[in-house]
Formats: sequence, structure tokens, C-alpha cells
Amino acid sequence: MRYFSREYSVDYANYRFAYGNFCELEAGDSIDPIYAHGYLPYSAEPEDPRSLFYMARSLRLPLPGLQLSKKRRYLQRQAPMTALKRRVYDRDGLMELCDSAWIHQVTDWMVTRFGAAYLSEDRLRYILSKPFANTLLAWEDDNQSVAWALICRGQ
Repeated sequence: MRYFSREYSVDYANYRFAYGNFCELEAGDSIDPIYAHGYLPYSAEPEDPRSLFYMARSLRLPLPGLQLSKKRRYLQRQAPMTALKRRVYDRDGLMELCDSAWIHQVTDWMVTRFGAAYLSEDRLRYILSKPFANTLLAWEDDNQSVAWALICRGQ
């Protein structure tokens, strides 16, 4: 694992700030310490072949201390997701499922939901090409996928 910092012009559209702390996953490295130190996968430069991670600029909350508010508990009881069937795809199943039609469907949804394409097809293909993108959770209703979550699991 290699840690480094970069300075460059501010480019908010591509999530580049005046400086950035990065980590490069090298052959034989475990991904767990990278996540433990607050880094997340970096995909703003799909042409870069390295497996880069950036230091997240967000609030971190230790999960053992997480308590849901009264309103949140109420909302969870009102709309349980238990009616949905959950499927887990490993790396091989993920790559089989995520064909060109799936990638187009996901990027079309993103454009409809958020406007401009925040996640282009090239960028999504780049993310899927990384070995740490190794699990996909799919929630289905009557064999129709209604939600997906790409998971990067450690060993």
C-alpha cells in the first residue's frame, strides 16, 4: 500500500479539491486497513489503471454507537423491506449480470434521478473492472430488480 498527497486546481465537477490524500492498493495488499483509515475507492479518473482510494471527507460514526431516532424507527416499521427478496452475487455473478444493458439501465436511472450524468458508463465500467468491487446485492420484487448495492468486501 502506498500513501501520497496531491495538489491541483479545484475541479468540483470531478470531485477534485485543492489537495487530496490518496492510497494505492498494491498487489497482495488487503483492502481492510484502507477502509479502516477512512479511504474510499476513487473513480474520478477512469483512464488511471491504478487501484486508488481517496481520503473521505465525511463524518464517520462508530456503528456500535448508532441509535436510530424515534421518527426513523417509525418509518422503518411503516415500510418494511422484508417483502423484497435479496440476492447476493459474487464476483463471477456480478460480472455476468453487469453487462452493457445493465450498465445502460443504471446510468439512465442516474440521469433521470440526478440530472447530469454523475456516473458515466465509462466510469461505471472502470469501477466494475477493479478487483475490490467483488459483491453485488440486489433487491427484487416479483423477480424484478428494484435496487442494487455494489459492495467492496475485504478478505
